[in-house]
Amino acid sequence: MKVQPVRIDYGAATDELAWVGDEPGQHHAARVLKRRGTFVATLHFADPFDPAEYGDRKAIAAEARRRMEAL
Repeated sequence: MKVQPVRIDYGAATDELAWVGDEPGQHHAARVLKRRGTFVATLHFADPFDPAEYGDRKAIAAEARRRMEAL
């Protein structure tokens, strides 16, 4: 199985919608769903990679983050 990092760009609504830090997923989803109005979300797909080449889950997550930041 491969890992494919995906970066979501919310454009002008990024400050209101981005999921960063330690916010629990449930809180983030509720915040997004309660927001009034519309927004455009653009998905940016990084090249998939083989997680077996990176060892443990922390190294895999670090590589995924690196690839998302490079987009």
